[in-house]
Amino acid sequence: MLPSLSPHFRKQLSDVLSDNEPVKWPDTFINKSSRHTYKPHNELEEKWVYDDKPRFILIKGGEGSGKSVALSIKTLHKLRRGMSGVLVSPNLPHFKRSLFPEFLRWLPEDVVIEEHRKIFHPSWSPWTSFDIVVHNEIGGYSTLTCVGADNPVMLEGPNLNFAALDEIRGMPNDEIIKVLTGRIRITGPNG
Repeated sequence: MLPSLSPHFRKQLSDVLSDNEPVKWPDTFINKSSRHTYKPHNELEEKWVYDDKPRFILIKGGEGSGKSVALSIKTLHKLRRGMSGVLVSPNLPHFKRSLFPEFLRWLPEDVVIEEHRKIFHPSWSPWTSFDIVVHNEIGGYSTLTCVGADNPVMLEGPNLNFAALDEIRGMPNDEIIKVLTGRIRITGPNG
């Protein structure tokens, strides 16, 4: 079930996606640009990426240390297990030039529903928030809403499993944390 979609869009989506066969996700994630396989830098990163506890966590490191990669892999791991969430940057320009290209390097194309595979085309660029719907491993669909944090009020409404924020120090204000904390209402498979 896609809790964050309108009933009209949910109907359209179910008409387009008539088969609910589970999709096999890769055992490991491979960067499309470098062809490197994702490997956590240390035990703490591995625990953070693959575990759902604690509920709130902050990772920090220097520029280029792999924070956005770890966030992308954690997000993919949640999507594959049937959770829906939101991926947030401080604003849409930052999302377009930083987080989104990194996320796309790791996102397997064949798990994305056909209609949303346009995001992989080099000429496609988001001009507003958008959703990516993927087949998950439990035979359903997971939705990832991609957005900038410059207008936190627009995130009110959906019920989510998770929120993943990148470059939190650049968020315009702390309202985004308050809004998203209230949106994370659906428990994932690991509680």
